[in-house]
Amino acid sequence: MHWFRKNRYFGVCVLGLLMALLSCSAPAPSEPKAKLPEFGEGGTLELQAQGRAVTVRFDSFRLANTDAEAPDLIEIDGPGTSVVAAFNDKLKDGQDGMSDYTPLVSKPIPIQPQAGEEEQTVNLPGLGIYPVLGGNITLQKFQHGMDGRDWWEGSIELRVRTAAGPSTLVGAFKGGIVPTW
Repeated sequence: MHWFRKNRYFGVCVLGLLMALLSCSAPAPSEPKAKLPEFGEGGTLELQAQGRAVTVRFDSFRLANTDAEAPDLIEIDGPGTSVVAAFNDKLKDGQDGMSDYTPLVSKPIPIQPQAGEEEQTVNLPGLGIYPVLGGNITLQKFQHGMDGRDWWEGSIELRVRTAAGPSTLVGAFKGGIVPTW
């Protein structure tokens, strides 16, 4: 008791600290976040060409978020295939910090016949490489993934130049896209 009288201030502080610790409740456990799926980059175009189904594989699928005054680009590249679509609406991040692609869903995005000096082409296996004159790509659904790779699926319409004149190829696309900022 003698020590407590001498160090009363210290004792009151310790007692207050103990009472504060006992009255604190532990934080509620947070719900574990679901693990995002892993997607590889690249994918396929499934097109109807010359009356038959043709699968075009591509190994690079990028969303290039450019400067404020320039359009953002969707770039599809593979052997003999280079397709670029451009849109002016800038994407924002959602509350979860991931890209919000919702403004692009169901909106046809025009495909450019040329990107800079490079002519756009599509390599149709068994049929040849054709210059792209235009068209559009329409995102129908998306899913966020791990490591900055997301999954996109939708429809595509390519206008190409053939020996017989312009032709329109319609079909679908799906693949792992990498947004770059």
